[in-house]
Amino acid sequence: MSEPPHHVSAFSTDMLPERERFGVFLEEIARKLFRLEVTRQGDAPFYAHFRSVRLGAVNVVEARYSPARYGRSREMLADGNDDFVFQICTAAPVAVDQTNRTLRQGDGALVDNARTGNASCAAEGAGLLISLPRKAVLNLVPGAEDVARLPTVSGDRPEMILLRNYLATLLDSPAIGEATLQVAGAHVLDLVSLALGASGDAAKHASTRGLRAARALAVRQSVSAQLNRPGLSSADVAKANAISERYLRQLFEDMGTSFSDFLIERRLELARRLLANPLYRSRRISEIAFEAGFSDLSHFNRRFRARFGETPSAARAAATTE
Repeated sequence: MSEPPHHVSAFSTDMLPERERFGVFLEEIARKLFRLEVTRQGDAPFYAHFRSVRLGAVNVVEARYSPARYGRSREMLADGNDDFVFQICTAAPVAVDQTNRTLRQGDGALVDNARTGNASCAAEGAGLLISLPRKAVLNLVPGAEDVARLPTVSGDRPEMILLRNYLATLLDSPAIGEATLQVAGAHVLDLVSLALGASGDAAKHASTRGLRAARALAVRQSVSAQLNRPGLSSADVAKANAISERYLRQLFEDMGTSFSDFLIERRLELARRLLANPLYRSRRISEIAFEAGFSDLSHFNRRFRARFGETPSAARAAATTE
């Protein structure tokens, strides 16, 4: 496994001798760390890979595993863990007996650690498990204790798409400070509560905080993924994110910038990286400018010098001599 970001913990059964993998995983990881029982399904070689990140009182685990059944036995309930867990299936279907439903790829459902129950996957599976404090969930979704009556949340709902994207960013970002992780936990709780049907003041608050933060992240990523499109407009980005241009402008205002300023800044940063990249040393500066989304070379040169205090050619020369 590659080295995870400093704020992410990782474990893989690949770290263990093959003949001992299941036994060690069951005793030392599943039972002691996750407080779960595990039963193998079928004859396939056992494996389990996890990445986790702590977001204040919220804990997120990304898991990939061979066919198995994971669950809380009656004996384990004595540990006092009464968190809710929002489970998102990201691969093969998972049967969740507390809700008497099967989650398809992308779907989510709430389960209760204070009750016995199992989640079973008959094929190679993967998922996201979000542990949430019981009181915080009940404050936002008063009927959450009756998990069997809560609906399965479809993976194509906007809140679910934003939640998966938000979690992927938290798990993959190279460095996130503790204060940011604490705030991210509140955002994740907001998104889960909206997915579960929070209403009234709770929904309004969650939309203002968590949903808005996740949309801002999605918009930034959408712009960054299309920097080489010379004609990229705010209308394009708003449409791609299923929001209005007015809302898009508000998101950038919240970030203390504007769409056009953000776009120019990211393009200039990209151009500077390309100028310093040895693989682009034989490329003309005009080609690099176009690669970064600029259609006018003189405009690029002016903006680059105003931003970095040197010309593109000087930046390239300095990178070459380092």
